[in-house]
Amino acid sequence: METAIHPRPFALGGYISFWSGCYVAGCTFLAGLLLGGDADRLFLPVWAAFSIAMFVYALHRRRRAELARASSPRNSYLAEHPRLQSLVMVGFCAQAMVATWLVDPFASLLVVAAPVGAMFYGAGSAGNQPRDRLVLKNMIVGAAITALSLALVLPGCGFVPARLLPVSFCLCGVVMIDAMLCDIDDRSVDACTETRTLPLWIGARSTSLLAVALECVVVIPLFVAAAVGVIPTADGIVWSAVFVLSMVVLQAVVRPDAWRDFVDLRLPVCALVGWFILRMWSMPAT
Repeated sequence: METAIHPRPFALGGYISFWSGCYVAGCTFLAGLLLGGDADRLFLPVWAAFSIAMFVYALHRRRRAELARASSPRNSYLAEHPRLQSLVMVGFCAQAMVATWLVDPFASLLVVAAPVGAMFYGAGSAGNQPRDRLVLKNMIVGAAITALSLALVLPGCGFVPARLLPVSFCLCGVVMIDAMLCDIDDRSVDACTETRTLPLWIGARSTSLLAVALECVVVIPLFVAAAVGVIPTADGIVWSAVFVLSMVVLQAVVRPDAWRDFVDLRLPVCALVGWFILRMWSMPAT
């Protein structure tokens, strides 16, 4: 059994928010692909998204660890290693400034806006913060990560009004659902901080089944967009299938109370699998 003092390497990646950073980077890559961007030109937005996410998650989780130190191994580890958290925050803040400036000078404002938003997300007394509200906390996470991803890829993809609405709705829904699943692991922490979540309200099993049903709903805009010619038919089919099937696979392989890190890896894996399939699909037959 892992401890807070000597976590396994995979768990340590979760403790310092590395997998969460990969998740936001994957969302940004997906946003660029869904908006018709060239994968070869998405490196800078993805790098910027990863850096901002590492900075903001480290900042937010350090505060949470101090409030609920004994509630989980992750919080105990973070509370016992404040210098590590400080190093992550400072290092990735500097990296985010450089990366966003290279994407677009105005994008550097995101390095300030993101942590300010995280502070408002956790503002107030325990039980009365925006993040403590049932479902609202997941909606905020979904909207924030989607907005960050779109803000970073739009300068390179151009403004695509017809695609923007279905892509935004789908990505926001996917991230919101994943945030619900991460709450399954956080039940002890959320109980300590009086945070109301679906796993605490309806149970872990019901939450995971609800996630599959909702995943089928949030991909509908992609089907509709493909049907009316807003996005290529192949894109609508492939991305919808990848999202839904990945959720079904998670249900089969993830152990109870081990959702977070696997959920954090779902979107990057979906992005790479979907991109590879579409690349193979578009190759001329020989």
